[in-house]
Formats: sequence, C-alpha cells, structure tokens
Amino acid sequence: GLPFSTLPDGVGPAIAETTWRVLRPGGAFLVYQFTARARDFMARHFRRIDAGYELWNVLPCKLFWGWKD
Repeated sequence: GLPFSTLPDGVGPAIAETTWRVLRPGGAFLVYQFTARARDFMARHFRRIDAGYELWNVLPCKLFWGWKD
C-alpha cells in the first residue's frame, strides 16, 4: 500500500487521478489506510466508493474501493 497520509502535497491526488484515468470501466482502485484521507483524494474522481475495515490487521485499517463507471 501507499502511505497517502505521508506523501508530499499533491502526490496523493495525482495518484488517484491517474489511476482513475487508466482504469477500464468497471475497474476498482483499492486503498487501505489507517485514516480516511485517501478517500478524500478518491472522491474527486470516483463517484462510487465502498468502504470497509480489516480488523485482523495490526493496526486495524480502513479499506476503500473506488469504482470507475
């Protein structure tokens, strides 16, 4: 996984935008993080974002799937 919370300014949003551009329709971008910051980057490009949690991870993490229509 990518450390979205510690990337330099602008890098996280650029990754989300580029990922959205290269995904085929119906494709998903999966992000797992300890904070919801990456979801904010994704929301600018992905209309549908599903969320979940992985409690077995140490520390538990948040999961976000951004789907391209």
